[in-house]
Amino acid sequence: MSTDVKRVITLLAALLLAALLLAALTTAPVRAADGDAPSAGQRITEALRTSPVYVDEAYADAVPPSRQRQLASPSRRARAR
Repeated sequence: MSTDVKRVITLLAALLLAALLLAALTTAPVRAADGDAPSAGQRITEALRTSPVYVDEAYADAVPPSRQRQLASPSRRARAR
């Protein structure tokens, strides 16, 4: 086998391994750091089930409840149509 063929086979094997590793990393379930608490994505999803506006706790002071209701209002009207 020539050196060029060996290089191509090695390159293809490395690419296949990288693709398998990437697939394994992207399909692994996301868990919260402590294992029992819901992840950020789960918290956001749950909050969006009750309101079309989600404001993280870190920004609660910047977007008070009255402003959140104001932002949600056009969304509710659009869903009613």
